[in-house]
Amino acid sequence: EHALLTMNSDSISSQPLSFLGAGRFTGPTGVLKSLKNARSQICVFTEAGLLLRSRAGDNDGLTRVLLSLYTCSGAGRITKKEVFSKDDNSVEQIQSPSLSIINEATPDTLLKAFRLGNSIEVGDLPRQSIFRIARDKPHLNKHKSRMIPDKGKEKIASLISMCSQIQAVNNPEVINVEFDESIIEDSCLHDNYWVDLFNEYRGQDSIKANMASRMHIKALKFSALAAIFNSDDCIIRQPEWDWAKRLVKYEFDGLNNFFAGSGGVSDIDQYILIIAKCVRHVLANKYKDKKQSVDMRYRKAGIVPRAVIRQCLRNNAKIAELDTTKFGKPVTGVDTMLDV
Repeated sequence: EHALLTMNSDSISSQPLSFLGAGRFTGPTGVLKSLKNARSQICVFTEAGLLLRSRAGDNDGLTRVLLSLYTCSGAGRITKKEVFSKDDNSVEQIQSPSLSIINEATPDTLLKAFRLGNSIEVGDLPRQSIFRIARDKPHLNKHKSRMIPDKGKEKIASLISMCSQIQAVNNPEVINVEFDESIIEDSCLHDNYWVDLFNEYRGQDSIKANMASRMHIKALKFSALAAIFNSDDCIIRQPEWDWAKRLVKYEFDGLNNFFAGSGGVSDIDQYILIIAKCVRHVLANKYKDKKQSVDMRYRKAGIVPRAVIRQCLRNNAKIAELDTTKFGKPVTGVDTMLDV
């Protein structure tokens, strides 16, 4: 069943516009400048896999700024000042920015983008929540729609109205979200649970280990959001906390499903086989072009220079899928795989 969730925009007027962020960023300056006048934003990146693999702009700088923003949304936190040779590109410090990004993409393209961007290693992917629908696609039910209840619409409208007043305020009033005393101990046990899982998977499964390292923090954030919506005193109680725990557990249990299948390990194997076949042919002296061959002494020693592999695979479309940029410089698919 496909449910169409709708909400009358007239009930919130035009205020949500400041909360709707860009559909794409190509560098750190764009992110920070957009947050200067709208401290709280949510961005939806359609076909995010293709966007993340794009060579346009400063992808490394963008990742660096996004990672830094994760720790800057709290009370009294500020972003670092960005200074460029052109004053117009410089960005002053921003206090307590809050940026949420929803990546919408097919699993194949998104997995490739995560792999090429070393998202696990740099800490970007563990800070994201990943959900994949793994079932037969149902037929579209054109006659089914669901409206957000009036009480929910009123609550969203009141939150937007309150938050809109501080979108560009330099020293916004801070609302602290706290645990109810009855679940403080359970929060500590939850933290310990994920620390133990991290230790269990460390050195065995890098994906699960790194994702486990952030699950408790995600639960805190999800439960805080639920508490703000559910009550005016902003206290995290048992219902919000139980819901958040189930949500992060559901995400973690689905990691194998997300990273399995097409676009996952099988793709890496394909790239490895292509490069292995190239090396085998070079060592067997099957290439006639001098740029694609090596001296007999190298062949006997089993040595194939990286430049020779690049030359042999320069027209290979599959390896070209891995072409990317790093620190503003182009990196071939061959180098991407050999550096893994």
